[in-house]
This record gives sequence, C-alpha cells and structure tokens, in this order.
Amino acid sequence: MTETTGKLSPPGRVMALDIGVYRIGVALSDPLQITVAPHETIERRGKKDWQRILGMIREQEIKIVVLGMPYELSGEHGESAKMVVAFREELVKRLAGDSTLQSIPVETFDERYTSVEAERYLVGSKERDGARRAERDRVAAAIILERFLAQRHASE
Repeated sequence: MTETTGKLSPPGRVMALDIGVYRIGVALSDPLQITVAPHETIERRGKKDWQRILGMIREQEIKIVVLGMPYELSGEHGESAKMVVAFREELVKRLAGDSTLQSIPVETFDERYTSVEAERYLVGSKERDGARRAERDRVAAAIILERFLAQRHASE
C-alpha cells in the first residue's frame, strides 16, 4: 500500500527514512533513481535530528522524501504509524519554512517486513548488537526506497 501522489518522479535523489524511537535509518537513490544504497543511521537526539535531516536534504539535493509507514498486518495505523504521521507533519512544516526546501514532497510507503528482510540480509554480520541495529535501520530504509522506486517506475 502506498500513499504517493501518483505524479511522475522529478529527476534527482530520493531519500528514504526508516523512523524508529531510538534511530532513523537513511537510504539514498542515485540522481537517476536507478540505484539505492543505505546511507547512515541517525541516533535520535531531538533538535539535532532535524538539523541532520534538513542538512542532508540540502547537501544531497533531495527531490522527494519517503517515510516508511509501519502499518499493522490488518492495514491499520498502530502506535508506530502514529509516530511516523507526527514525524511527517513536523518535517512538512520544517520544509515549508525554508524557501529552498518547501517544494520537496514527503510521501509515505508501506514498510511492513522491511526490518525482518534487513535482518535476513545481515545474517552472518560480525557487527556488535548496537552497530548491527544501526546497520539494520539503514538497510531497512534502502528496502523501503527500492520498493518505492520500483512501484513508481512501474506506474510511470
């Protein structure tokens, strides 16, 4: 399930965020929106989260931001989804307050099972627990972005 605008993708990088209580996984596409790569994990620290995210949007010249939406298996919004909805509202408000970023759309995309897939991808990783969780968040964001772009390209 997607909550996209249905418009054709503008050329340029797309950023996906996997929003969690403690960390935010970040993935980026290339400017042609063909390839996707895990980028970084942001440790949640309040105002610094927003500074980092907005800075990355500027630095990477992001054209679309995609937020993973953690729907329940029934398709309903649970507590985690409510957190993402609030995050989206705040991000939209912050983008609107910056004349260079105000035209960037913020979309949501179904992220069910992405953390499970990311964990499978990392099987055999020698990372310690904290580093592994951070890597899992980046990889989950990359899976969200891959799926978002695949669906977008299929409908264009």
